[in-house]
Formats: sequence, structure tokens, C-alpha cells
Amino acid sequence: MSWIAKQIEVNGEAISALYNKFTDTISVPFNKKIKAGMRMIVDGNEQEIVEVVDYADRQEECLLKGKGVKNDKSKKRRDAD
Repeated sequence: MSWIAKQIEVNGEAISALYNKFTDTISVPFNKKIKAGMRMIVDGNEQEIVEVVDYADRQEECLLKGKGVKNDKSKKRRDAD
């Protein structure tokens, strides 16, 4: 597996993380505050955390799975001059 060091943001808090692009998994130090349904920012893209796993049940590391958040806001139309 190939892990890439990244800085992510969860609820406004910067966290050092490792990202595995093959499994689309993010590994962070254990934090009780991180829950499914929270938002995180990875590489400038907002994602919703859909799964939080306490790896090996030792409260040392959490594995996060996220999915992209769809922006449903309407965009202003450009008028031809």
C-alpha cells in the first residue's frame, strides 16, 4: 500500500493524516470527537465522513472514509453583453 502524508481539516481543526489512494482511506490519530456525518476538507475538497473505524480497537488510530459533498447552490448566469 502507498500512504501519502496530508493535512486535513475536521470541523475547523487541522490534523496530520495519511491518505491511501488505492482504498480511498484516511488514517488519523485516534480522536473521540471525530464522528460519522462530520465534514472534512481534503486537498481543498469538502467531504462528509461516512465511516470511522478504530483500527485494531486500541484507540491509537482511526480510519476514515469520506464521500464528496454535492454543492446544490445555483450559479449566477453570465449574460452576453
